Amino acid sequence: MSLPKSPAKSEELLARNRCNGSKSKGPRTPEGKARSALNSYKHGLYATPNTEARQQMLRVGEDPDLMARLERELGEALQPANAMEAMIVADIARLYRDKALLETSVRAIRLQQAEVTPAGEATIDDEELSALGYLGVHDCVEAFQQSRALLDHVLDRVEKRQWTTDDDLNRTLERLGGDPPHKWCEEIRGAFEELSALIPETDQAAIDAKIFRLTSDLGAMKNGLDEQEGEYRQAKAQEVTQALDSRLVPGNRQWSTVLKQQAQLDRTIASKLQLLTYLRKAWQKKPSGATSRRKTKK
Repeated sequence: MSLPKSPAKSEELLARNRCNGSKSKGPRTPEGKARSALNSYKHGLYATPNTEARQQMLRVGEDPDLMARLERELGEALQPANAMEAMIVADIARLYRDKALLETSVRAIRLQQAEVTPAGEATIDDEELSALGYLGVHDCVEAFQQSRALLDHVLDRVEKRQWTTDDDLNRTLERLGGDPPHKWCEEIRGAFEELSALIPETDQAAIDAKIFRLTSDLGAMKNGLDEQEGEYRQAKAQEVTQALDSRLVPGNRQWSTVLKQQAQLDRTIASKLQLLTYLRKAWQKKPSGATSRRKTKK
């Protein structure tokens, strides 16, 4: 039996269909196609490689391969024997994934708190700076930075052979060592005076020796400042970490919520493992090929 033929379309209907079809055929630019590819994006749990959803998960700090790795590793460890056991193992993998995301959120909270935590540095008093200079005031980032800049200025004068003890040098050394000047600054000033008294045509060897000694001393001072600043920054970082740890304790409302969520996930994981163990024991006790029989009344 032959199929009935569909009635021929009129020219008016064909023209209308062509007009409607030419209006919109979906996104054509790469940007539009990328946006439309995310129309069904929910959470990226089952994202496959090389997809925009995978890139979105990476941008927000999630690992798109975490779930697959957990299911594979837990499957190798627990060895599910049937579909029901496999579903339980998958549930356990999702719970461990949730724990990992919770730990990520905790790290984000700590970073946010660290960004708003003040450095806790005391400002440099003008009288203290005038008397001690940047080399003598209490440790702080400003003191290290200013001392390094002033030492660089002295080194620049040595390289340019500007050895006169003018106001610029005296001001630089005063800001470094204070007033009365530090003994080390007096030695620098004395080296400049000795260099300015030497004549390049006859005392070049002595000039080279004094320049080498002066630059070595200035370099050693800069290296000492770098080491001191490194120790200072490490100590301040430990203070910030300890302050954060003191805030992230069960007494804190936000941290208590995190601890409750962790405890709930641990309890759920434990119950899933108990269920898996119970099912395996039940299946081991059940004889193979056993069938239930109903007793009939005679």
